[in-house]
Amino acid sequence: MSSIMSHPIDMASQPIRPIRSWQHWSAVSSTLRAYLPGTDMVVDQIRSTSLAIRMAFQYLLAPLYFAREQGWTIRGRHGEMAAIMYLRRGSRQGIRVMHIDDISVGLDYRRLGLAERLMQFAEQLAIRESRPFLKLAVTVSNTPARTLYTRLGYQDQHHHYFTWTPSSTALQRAVTSSSLASNLTLRPLQRRRQAKQMFHQLCRMELKASVPALADMLAAYYPRGNGMTSVPRTGTQSFAVLQDGTKQIGYCDRSRNDGRWNLRLSLDPEWWGTETERHAISQLAGTIPPEDQPTTGIALYVPSAAHFEAIRANVYILEGEPALVEQSFPRMLMVKSLG
Repeated sequence: MSSIMSHPIDMASQPIRPIRSWQHWSAVSSTLRAYLPGTDMVVDQIRSTSLAIRMAFQYLLAPLYFAREQGWTIRGRHGEMAAIMYLRRGSRQGIRVMHIDDISVGLDYRRLGLAERLMQFAEQLAIRESRPFLKLAVTVSNTPARTLYTRLGYQDQHHHYFTWTPSSTALQRAVTSSSLASNLTLRPLQRRRQAKQMFHQLCRMELKASVPALADMLAAYYPRGNGMTSVPRTGTQSFAVLQDGTKQIGYCDRSRNDGRWNLRLSLDPEWWGTETERHAISQLAGTIPPEDQPTTGIALYVPSAAHFEAIRANVYILEGEPALVEQSFPRMLMVKSLG
């Protein structure tokens, strides 16, 4: 019987102990058993592979990976690992963080507050080590975990994007209309370094407007914008968004990946959710070569949650086309500031 009554020991009094070097393989096995299907994207992917790959992951690759980190556990009734947490430290551009790399609770020990105890322990360690940020990644479909993290003060950082599938005729009509109606132009950027610097500058500006307390940390650890790591480094055409031919108000680029065109746009917050931004989106979509019009749709990415919400609130519509459709990445970033 798997219930609280089957574990008469007081789990609240059980100490949090370090996981020793020879215990990582056992910790990994316990963690894999704890994840139900659909609660962790990585584990689901491993389970779908061959037996040989699963064995290599469980008994070799994962233990070696976690051996580089600091593991903590709360023991159960029979000395087994009832709850497990692995922590990873990081420091970039002088910004120190604590990353919760994995946290799991055995099926027989749930609803006893063990995950919350481990999370609070991680927070105490971060404060003691002068690390003002805690961060973690969670599978979007894992609602219980997301609910817990939100209750503990973690903020959901941007994990949405938009898609739409325009017809070539309507797309060209929208581009022409936007070009005539606006004073925007897209100036191609030939130098990759210049494009990278421009995007980072605009991305940081967006983050400061969206989440001021987290902006510097997010810009340091996710320089291409959270959720946009799928945009390839090569095969990208970049543009400066100019107003009246001289004033730079944004950056955008396009690239093709897995048969779909990906558009990325970063704008001065003044223009979020405005007609000016609609024209910028239309013109960026219009840079897709006519002979290579999308058959699997177009994806639009923006760096910050506030920018995404501004677009969603205004329900952008390209002329003659349905509205953009909101999509989610399978995993999301959650961050807590201790400052």
